[in-house]
Amino acid sequence: METKPIHGLRYSRSSLIALRHSRCAKVTPSADVLSLLKENGILRYRGCRAGNRTRRKQLVRSTGIDSSNVVIDANVGNETLQHVCHWNARSLRHKSLLLQDYVITNEVDVMFVTETWLTENDDAVIAEVTPPGYTFTNVPRTGGRGGGVGALVRSDVKLHQVTIDPHFTTFEHCIITDKARSVNYVAVYRPPPSSTNGLKTSTFLEEFDSFIDDMNQTPGKLLLLGDLNVHYDCPERPDVARVVDTLKSAGLKQYISKPTHRHGHTLDVVIAREDENLLCSIRTDPSLMSDHVAVSCMIRGERPSTDERPQEYRKFSNIDHTLFADDLASFLDNQPLAEDVNSCVLNLDRDMERVLDIHAPVCLRTTQVRHRPKWYNEEVDAARRERRRQERKWRKSLKVNPDSDRSAYCEAKAAAAEALSRAKRFYYNDLFSESTPKDMYRELKHLLNKSKRFLPDADSSVELASTFCTFFSEKIRDLRRCIDDLNVDELDNPNGMAISAPSFVEFQLVTSEEVQRLSKRSPNKTCPLDPLPTWLLKRHLPVLLPKLTHIINASLASGDFPSSLGVASVTPVLKKPGLDKERMKNYRPISNIRFVAKLMERVVSSQLSNYLEDNSLGDPKQSAYRKNHSTETALFVEWHNSEEHSPSSASPEPVCTPHLQTTKEHTHHALVELSALASYSTASALQDLHPCL
Repeated sequence: METKPIHGLRYSRSSLIALRHSRCAKVTPSADVLSLLKENGILRYRGCRAGNRTRRKQLVRSTGIDSSNVVIDANVGNETLQHVCHWNARSLRHKSLLLQDYVITNEVDVMFVTETWLTENDDAVIAEVTPPGYTFTNVPRTGGRGGGVGALVRSDVKLHQVTIDPHFTTFEHCIITDKARSVNYVAVYRPPPSSTNGLKTSTFLEEFDSFIDDMNQTPGKLLLLGDLNVHYDCPERPDVARVVDTLKSAGLKQYISKPTHRHGHTLDVVIAREDENLLCSIRTDPSLMSDHVAVSCMIRGERPSTDERPQEYRKFSNIDHTLFADDLASFLDNQPLAEDVNSCVLNLDRDMERVLDIHAPVCLRTTQVRHRPKWYNEEVDAARRERRRQERKWRKSLKVNPDSDRSAYCEAKAAAAEALSRAKRFYYNDLFSESTPKDMYRELKHLLNKSKRFLPDADSSVELASTFCTFFSEKIRDLRRCIDDLNVDELDNPNGMAISAPSFVEFQLVTSEEVQRLSKRSPNKTCPLDPLPTWLLKRHLPVLLPKLTHIINASLASGDFPSSLGVASVTPVLKKPGLDKERMKNYRPISNIRFVAKLMERVVSSQLSNYLEDNSLGDPKQSAYRKNHSTETALFVEWHNSEEHSPSSASPEPVCTPHLQTTKEHTHHALVELSALASYSTASALQDLHPCL
């Protein structure tokens, strides 16, 4: 019979006890209710052995404490523990959802995985295995298939990956350190030696001795987990005795004594120093599908107190846009138009910020990180409960008959895995069928892990931002020095371009209609430095249009670019996947400037582009940053040229052989054009704007 919860009535413990001997009229429940009470074990309450004639309790009253009778329990207190696990996955590709569910269910802080079988390009698998609020560190095998070590860590546990010696040939390892708690976590996987891989046990023992010596010299506590493929259950074997002796001489101890492999051997290890008292408890968990069980450790250490994070936001949905436009117009009318363009920009920013603070003030809320994936449903929850129930039943029967309930437990594990896969598949099928192309592209980037950003390890975000600022600023100064040292007049004209164009005297002042047209054509991308979000500014553009037009025209007429608009929000991005994230030179700065600055760029770019096109001063082979041109037009031109020069006119096979000039030639030609443009440009406005251009 299916068990159904009863809703509507709630009783406290005291009220239920009071009902035992109450004088209420007895009600005979129905057969279904009696069956339900019996199934839930609450049909009868436990009485007392002595019946009605129980002995009266004797209260012993005394003063003072005999300290010799006080027993102190070391486990009682406010001690917080960290949950660290290790699992040999034997390929993580088809078990990613299982591992994600295990980490969420058991609230794991650090999860090491050996034999991941992942490569540097398996971003989709890494995204699938990583729950919200976690990060994954991938250490793939450098040569050959298989192997690999990974670490799944909670984002609020600040761990840093370190490298001691990457040239060990007989085992793979991953080292992450917790500087705040002074703990070094190490995961090691040693492939079993064979004639195929050519590995030898003697070489492993020598390298493992060296590795342990290096780790002992590293400051901080040590916790080493992994699969050494050493049979600890056979202490008489020479390799086991050698490893035990190495650990003993270094003050280390291996704490697992139970079988960790399906063949009954102890291959997985948990190693720590005996005098550090780091480990609190260790257990094995067979809930994951592999030939190895998962090893779970509770270690003494401060765990992140909460998953809640403060967040500032504005309630834009509460804005009354009619009142907003009236207040904005009132503030702008009270500010006279200043002649200095910098003062105009500062006054406009201040007025927009004041109006925004009135209608949508900054609010503070606390958001909680949800580790549970959004595609979990009732079917998944039911399958997980059944799996847990069968596991408890199997563990209770281990001492009597270990194999009695194992088959039911294995079936429950397989059913839970199928429920996870089915729920995710159905969720994204429904999502993609109802989403727009833009939303679908965003979800696909998330699924394929294409939006992941890497940053170097640092003690604080302020320190990291300062380091990037110094590096990028010095790089820009070096580039400017190289350009300033070039004598553009002495450069050759690679295309023999004859310059006979009229002078570009000055920039033309723009009208409000042109500014409005360029604003509406601009995307709704917002910079964190914008006083108003772009979509809100464009909605109230008729009110702001006179001020924006005045600022742009004042800048074009004076040749002065506002200093406040020259500030950008810079995001460091790796130049390509797989580069070392700790080296600054592997990053390129992606700048995001304010909307008004982008608008001024479009005005200047439009006038310069028209001038170059009208006077045929552009590179005829240029396809980027050119109106009505793209990589498709460049390839079409090359395909058309190959058709014209084809030796056979009878349906020749199209061959794409694009003729691409080198970067040096393009840069050389661009410098010639800039030199020519500057030579016959006599307006002071263009000369003053030259550094910005």
